[in-house]
Amino acid sequence: MMAAINDLVNQISDVHLRARLSEEVAYLTKKKKFGLVFEEHLPEKTLLYNSELQVGMTVCYKNKSVDDTYLVTDINDNEVTLRNLKTGELFSEEKRKVVQIRRFGEAVFPVLKHVDSVQKGSKDAAWHMLIEADNYHALQLLDYLYPGEVDCIYIDPPYNTGARDWKYNNSFVDSNDEWRHSKWLAFMKRRLELAKKLLKPDDSVLIIAIDDSELFALGMLLEELFKGSERQIINITINPKGKAREQRLSQVDEYLLVVYFGNGGAQEMLDEGGLEEIRWPYLRRSEPSSVRSSRKNQFYPIYVENETKKIFKIGEPITIEVDRNSVPQINGCTAVFPVTEEGLEMIWGLTGPSLQLAVDEDYVQVNFNKKNKFQPYTIKYVTAPSIVKVENGDYSVVGRRDDGSKIVVSTQSSSKRKTTVWKKNLYDANKYGTQIVSSIIKNKQFPFPKSLYAVHDTLKSFLSNKKDGLVVDFFAGSGTTLHALNLLNLEDGGNRRGILVTNNEVSSSEETEFLGKGYLPGDDVWEDNGICRSVTWPRVKHSILGVDTDGVSIDGNYYLDKYRMESKKRTVKQIDYLSPSKVTTVAQKKKIISLLGTKRIPSTKLVSSGAFAIDNEKPTAILFDLSYEEEWYQELEAKDNVTEVLIVTEDKSAYKRISEKSIEILGTKDSYFQEERAKSVGFKSNCEFFSLDFLNKDDVELGNEFESILPILWAKSGCVGMRPENVEDVDFIFPIESNFSVLINEYAFAQFKEEMKNHVGIEYFYIVTNSNEAFSEMASEFSGVNSYQLYKDYLDNFMIQGV
Repeated sequence: MMAAINDLVNQISDVHLRARLSEEVAYLTKKKKFGLVFEEHLPEKTLLYNSELQVGMTVCYKNKSVDDTYLVTDINDNEVTLRNLKTGELFSEEKRKVVQIRRFGEAVFPVLKHVDSVQKGSKDAAWHMLIEADNYHALQLLDYLYPGEVDCIYIDPPYNTGARDWKYNNSFVDSNDEWRHSKWLAFMKRRLELAKKLLKPDDSVLIIAIDDSELFALGMLLEELFKGSERQIINITINPKGKAREQRLSQVDEYLLVVYFGNGGAQEMLDEGGLEEIRWPYLRRSEPSSVRSSRKNQFYPIYVENETKKIFKIGEPITIEVDRNSVPQINGCTAVFPVTEEGLEMIWGLTGPSLQLAVDEDYVQVNFNKKNKFQPYTIKYVTAPSIVKVENGDYSVVGRRDDGSKIVVSTQSSSKRKTTVWKKNLYDANKYGTQIVSSIIKNKQFPFPKSLYAVHDTLKSFLSNKKDGLVVDFFAGSGTTLHALNLLNLEDGGNRRGILVTNNEVSSSEETEFLGKGYLPGDDVWEDNGICRSVTWPRVKHSILGVDTDGVSIDGNYYLDKYRMESKKRTVKQIDYLSPSKVTTVAQKKKIISLLGTKRIPSTKLVSSGAFAIDNEKPTAILFDLSYEEEWYQELEAKDNVTEVLIVTEDKSAYKRISEKSIEILGTKDSYFQEERAKSVGFKSNCEFFSLDFLNKDDVELGNEFESILPILWAKSGCVGMRPENVEDVDFIFPIESNFSVLINEYAFAQFKEEMKNHVGIEYFYIVTNSNEAFSEMASEFSGVNSYQLYKDYLDNFMIQGV
């Protein structure tokens, strides 16, 4: 477009006019947006409900327009004297009816005010935080606490559907507001600009949950704010039944917009949907042709440690004339050879060097076998082709057994690698979102919480290799993000830390109800019913404790993204009520098979002239003719799918022989089950609940607010150990079990320096001094420690943010 305009300008013959137009076009090019166009300068204001009213503050009414503002000129008990800033009129008003108001951009000096806490983890563990606040000012504080330190930001902002689900300038935005899209984009842009400062520029991700109402506009906004960063859209099914839309397709999905920074990215994961482990064949060959004399290099001793049941050494092959019992013995080990229960010497399925490679890579299992006195240990292994499939990604290693051997599953049939389309029953937002919240919070409903497992899988996809990662969610809603983070830490032993931010607004219907009853924001009834205090914090606290808000153990289990193997013997049954002599024709055999049902074995699977029926997929195999015993065994070798064996015979001894051999060939059936954890157990986790308060700049400069700022120092140091409080009149502090120290009186530096020698692990050092030179000199005494000058560092940061 601009190229076309420049071409037209260049066609103007008047030199002066062409020059003037070129200047104007260049100016417009700098000022005018091409692409996403919206009104960025809509005045956004915030009401500081937690700020104590003082003379000189600008205020507005809690339940009226924020454009009508007043100056506090006097405060007398429960009344304030106000001056109308438009008319100059002076009048008195109830103190509870007004609140301090600030335009975004004005300097504020936030602090964290303790509300509540829950501790179920160790005292010295890092703590999560929940901050009740307007997220814009909370983000300003977080930019001071953790600039460039956050690994992942996950947010679920209001979708702007017109359903009065969010406020702009203290008023709910609905579908009748013709500026709602511009308001939403301006609202999001201001917060994303602050959020950008939190993320690690070289290794982090920003994840935003959204539906199609603002999907495309948000994508363009991200393109504008994060130029050069790679992005993806993930489609996630959250409502399998679909949400009806008039004259539209039924909506079953939502989206995750992911922005990658530097090396930040998705870790390799599986989309589990009934994982199944591959078959591990027995190392001893069983077919008649695989006797000892058939291959001289595959008859050798395998030394198994009796205590650990692991292979200690693989011996050299011995020739046919050498008695196997004459091989050298190793103390504490048993020399194992491939010998049947009848004492027949066979061969191993691998040469010694090939077996050693499998042992080295943990692709071998050893199990005690009490039924075989000639071979007291059975050995199973992963074949070379299967190992190649692991390397190629067709199979995947998802864990280890107690003996250290790898758990290998197929990633081709029943599971697949994570893609940008996510479908799983556990993503159902009603069953695993709404119902989970309802099971914890008994006296409050929350609309449309995310599925716990959808958020869990999102965090795991990007944080599985960051077990100490820092996660921020500044649209915390019902608190699903921290709940999911605790679940992820439980699964893999991680120590990831979460910071949640949410306001304490009531819903549109509750606001109407409370105003009708004379209640205002700040009143106990109003605040107790706000989202943070009635939903977010109760969910965080009680999910950690494992009890609901009535004090009753939470019912049900969590599904963990961990899997365990259960080994079960195959079922073998004797059909002795049928005489083999009377079941001789194919037609007769098919009739018997049809009674079993096609789900067990199709009658079309009769093989070897009708001697037996067996399939590569169905669970049942049936042997009719015992004279085909060896062929039967050979067929069973590769049939891990067979879990039920039926043998038609009246001969009990023959049945016993064939059944035992069949079980030996098939081995146990390894099934793959998702692990669960009782919700009542809770989580070994700690969390502090704060509300955002604001200080007077002069009081901070005079050093009168040290105890108010102390929680910020604890948070800036990583929330390690118990949060210190109630500091007495001392010269310095070393909070117990924490990693920071504060020099309050700079004249006590010599004593402080000596005391530092007794405190190992101090990572943060705060010095209260007005002298830049004194700060530099004292800080230089402790190399490797993060040093900050109070209160200059704090004040300068928020003065700059307010510009």
